[in-house]
Amino acid sequence: EARSEAQALARILERMPWRRREILIMVRWEGMAQKEVARQLGISLRTVEHELKRAHDFCAARLEEKN
Repeated sequence: EARSEAQALARILERMPWRRREILIMVRWEGMAQKEVARQLGISLRTVEHELKRAHDFCAARLEEKN
């Protein structure tokens, strides 16, 4: 069951725009600070915060559809 959930999440991530997916991975999986992500990607902290929220909302909506 955990494997199918991981595969479902991978499919969801593939549907995200590149930058949004990258921000989500850097913050949530790699544990980077949002300020550092902004610096590395050359974008504002506000953009990181906005994209991270949109990524969470997107994942939640897709997982909700699955259930």
